[in-house]
Order: sequence, then C-alpha cells, then structure tokens
Amino acid sequence: MKRIPILLCFFISLQWAVLSFADTVYLKNGDVIEGKILRTDENKTIIKTPSDIFQYNAASIDRIEQKPDLGTVAAEALTDDKKELIKRLLQANGVQSFIRQNIQAALTKVSSESKARLKTILNEEELAAAVIPIYADKFSTDDLNNLITFFESPTGRRFVESNLAVSQELLSAIMNYLKTKITSDTSL
Repeated sequence: MKRIPILLCFFISLQWAVLSFADTVYLKNGDVIEGKILRTDENKTIIKTPSDIFQYNAASIDRIEQKPDLGTVAAEALTDDKKELIKRLLQANGVQSFIRQNIQAALTKVSSESKARLKTILNEEELAAAVIPIYADKFSTDDLNNLITFFESPTGRRFVESNLAVSQELLSAIMNYLKTKITSDTSL
C-alpha cells in the first residue's frame, strides 16, 4: 500500500518538473497556456499540455515564450570518464541506495527458494548500469560535475536524506486537499 502513494508522488513531481520547463503561450484574451510547443508558423501554434493538444490562430496570440530544449546532450560521447562521473552521481544523489533498498525489499517478499534466483535477476550493478545512458543523455560532463558538487555538499546530503520524507508529506498534503475538495463537492 505504501508503494502507491510513493509512485503517485513521483508522478506528481515529474509533472511539476515537466511544467517547470514548459513553453508558454500568452493569448490576447489573457489566458496563459503552458506546455510543449509542437509546431508554430505564421498561421497557427500547436501546443501540447499535460491534458490535451491545443491549436491557436496566430491572430489570437499575444506572445510566445519558449524555453531552450534541455532534452538531450547527444553530441557528447559516453566515455569511461563520463560513466564514472555518473556512477559517482548515483552514489551522491541516493539513486544507488534507492536501487539497493528496492532489491532488498523485493527479496524479503519472496520464498527462500526464489530468493537465490531473484538475486541473480536483480543485480544492483546491472540496474545501475541501465540508468547510466539516461543520465548521459540528459547531462553534460559539466552538469554531472556540478550535480556531484551539490549532492556531496552538506545541503545536497541534507536534500537526499530528507527528500523521501518531504515527498511523502507533499503527497499527504495533496491527497488531503483532494479528498476534502472531492468529498465537499456534491456534484462529483
């Protein structure tokens, strides 16, 4: 039962992260739409939001603010040095520990006969290696060095130590808010 709130919190925080890097379309009627601009030309703009895809005529748009695409750093090769930086980051940001804890949790839920087999399937090093390309695609070597500096700092360590508790409290607050709103709205 604990996994559902944690997963929900993850998806909510992921949604916030997506929106924080959103393009913004300001309409002449005062509406503001945030999302990812899929296409824009002299006649129209098409923007994808978390809920739908919208198309606006150019005449109805006051202005558009586009954020730079932070999606990939594909031009930078995945060298052995970069792999080592990512491994160091996985230690510093708590991902390696998260992988280890989840493997241990999975092992406690299976029979002793299945445990040995599951240990060969759930290999911590292999799981960590599987996430290296994700980090390599999203962060340059300079980014990785800056992230490591942060996560190895006292503030970064404090962030890692308190992040789960903060996420759980955020989720609880959101769930309580939604529960109150939904139960008080008789039309739902």
